[in-house]
Amino acid sequence: MTADAGEPLKGKASELQKGPIKNRSCTDIICLILFIATWITMFAIAIVGFVRGEPRRLLHGVDSNGRRCGYSPGVVDRPNLLFFDISRCSTSIANILRTGNLGCDTPQVCVKQCPSANALGTSGPANQDDKLYCRGDRTLAQYKALGTLQLLRLLANGTCAPYYLNSEVILGRCIPTLLDLPNNGSVLREKSTNTTLTDAGNKNLVGSGVYSSIRTIARWLNLRSIGVKVWEDFQKTWYYTLGGLFAIVVVSLLYILLISVVVGPLIYFSMFGTLALLIWGCYISYTEYHKLKDGDIVRPASANSFLDEYRYQTDTFLAGGIICTVLAVFQFFVCIFLIGRVKFAVGIIKESTKAMFAIKTAFFFPIIPALLQTALFTYFVAVGLYLVTSYKEMYTTELFTSNATSSVGVRLTNGTMVNVTGGTSCKPSDFSIGQVSELINCGFAGYDEDKVLLGLQIFHLIGWLWTANWLSALGQCTLAGAFASFYWTQNTKSLPKLPLISALGRTLFYHTGSLAFGAAIITIIQIIRACLTFMERQLKDHKDKPAIKFILRCLQCLFLCIEKIFKFINKNAYIEIAVYGYNFCKGAKSAFSLLLRNAARTATINGITGFILFLGRVIITLIIAVSSYYVFEHIEKTSDLHYYLGPVIVLTFAAYLLAGLFMDTYDMGVDTIFLCALEDLEHHDGSPEKPYYMSEDLQKLLKVNNKDKSDSSS
Repeated sequence: MTADAGEPLKGKASELQKGPIKNRSCTDIICLILFIATWITMFAIAIVGFVRGEPRRLLHGVDSNGRRCGYSPGVVDRPNLLFFDISRCSTSIANILRTGNLGCDTPQVCVKQCPSANALGTSGPANQDDKLYCRGDRTLAQYKALGTLQLLRLLANGTCAPYYLNSEVILGRCIPTLLDLPNNGSVLREKSTNTTLTDAGNKNLVGSGVYSSIRTIARWLNLRSIGVKVWEDFQKTWYYTLGGLFAIVVVSLLYILLISVVVGPLIYFSMFGTLALLIWGCYISYTEYHKLKDGDIVRPASANSFLDEYRYQTDTFLAGGIICTVLAVFQFFVCIFLIGRVKFAVGIIKESTKAMFAIKTAFFFPIIPALLQTALFTYFVAVGLYLVTSYKEMYTTELFTSNATSSVGVRLTNGTMVNVTGGTSCKPSDFSIGQVSELINCGFAGYDEDKVLLGLQIFHLIGWLWTANWLSALGQCTLAGAFASFYWTQNTKSLPKLPLISALGRTLFYHTGSLAFGAAIITIIQIIRACLTFMERQLKDHKDKPAIKFILRCLQCLFLCIEKIFKFINKNAYIEIAVYGYNFCKGAKSAFSLLLRNAARTATINGITGFILFLGRVIITLIIAVSSYYVFEHIEKTSDLHYYLGPVIVLTFAAYLLAGLFMDTYDMGVDTIFLCALEDLEHHDGSPEKPYYMSEDLQKLLKVNNKDKSDSSS
């Protein structure tokens, strides 16, 4: 043991022959209490959302009287929502979720059927009231019977729709048909009379204005149509898709098996192959440079493209030669530096492969955290939908008088006569919606901005991030405990029958608080990054503040790096926690100190492992993508598929994700075996009192061995 190896394991070394330390206690209890309190609060928030929220707002449009089309009394037979002036609609997702009405600042009514043609509001005569769309369930004949309101007045004050367009139903909303909307400056006209359509302000209705308002909705419509067709294709080819998923698992297992065989040659080939390519680049660059300089290469007259401007300049190849030379020199020293350490890294990777196949359930364990993450996200979205639809509805009065009177006498439903002014708060239950003898309407004005509710949403988001990071930590610590069991017991052949289950039980019972501690650090960093991103987007349209934008982007990069650093520290801290039962801070300190004392080996193993696993993910994804392409291309010739590339894309994406799960598991195995090997080297010397726990192959690679009693006595 070297002088800087750190303190011995204080009697715990002998306990490791049976695997990770069994005699441990609960750690980071304060963080555990906070984590439990957070989830109790999240359940309380969910109850608030379930009581107050109405996700039906997203499915059923809300008219100007606050009634849900196709759901509320009086409009059950009118399932579709019509916007009087859809050119005033916003397609902000936030507004859609909060109001359910696409953020449209225009009157809305529930209708049985959407308009089937373009027309002016004035084109419907008194005997064709069904062509007019007015608020408050009033028809044109009823308004004319009052004798005080004229048709143009109804259109001008927003009582009736000034125009209507040929529309189709999308999510219960009447959305103008895109084929009838020219995306240019031409005006929209009524088909039967060729009359120009005008809005409530008597301005010509331009096609591009309406088109831009519903552009996002149109894109969503196209995606929805494609999604439906892809789903139909999946129903026809689901068994092929399941076969593809099985193939992904098989290919991933084969790649992991091959790693132990080809990792050495692959690493050496990559190192010296890169060096050879850089030297070749130097040769080509300097050769072309001298040819151009000596006039051996003349630029053709036809070479006028952008690339030709650089292709025939000596500076281009001079710069290329200098860059290749610098990189080649750097790569040469990298090869010299790593060549003696690659063997150690290769040995660790081979040991990790043995551990993976010794603990076969480790291959499939990541599926459990993935399913838990999916369930957590589903819960987060479900509660979030209830929360964003929990805002209190607000109603205000609207006057429909023919002159500018400031108030009007109204008889409420309870018989009381009151004077009401426009724009004041009201309750719809106090007014008779179909009553035409009154010249007032209690209309839906939107939702109250509840800051407390906004705070609950933010807390719900933070709780989800914290729990998601905790689940990730749980998976890492459990795998670390299982792989550590393999390492410390491989000489005694006493590997537990269910090492993963044992590791999971120890982690949950003793170290839930420590995992919450590490997850909280990552969550705080992610929240800071989210705030910086939000601030940058708020300044997106402010072109006069480039310095602030630049600073915000630099801070985002900084905190991204900080997050990656802490994730690296956390992962190794979880290994120490899994093996020795430390609390989070002690585990992080122990792991960081150990890695720092072995910085060269750490850099080598992380670089090689990262390269191998990234290469594996790419190779597996490409194999599945290419093979599935040819399979489904053949199927498409015999089956009626809409998009045969749909299943190909799904399988390619699934291959990338599943291969990532396998590679992440293997990466955790490599890190655990590596850290255990460093601990083994530092705290043991091969004597009978302190024997090495590493395998014989790893002992030979590191040129160490365990001594028997006769050797030690001599």
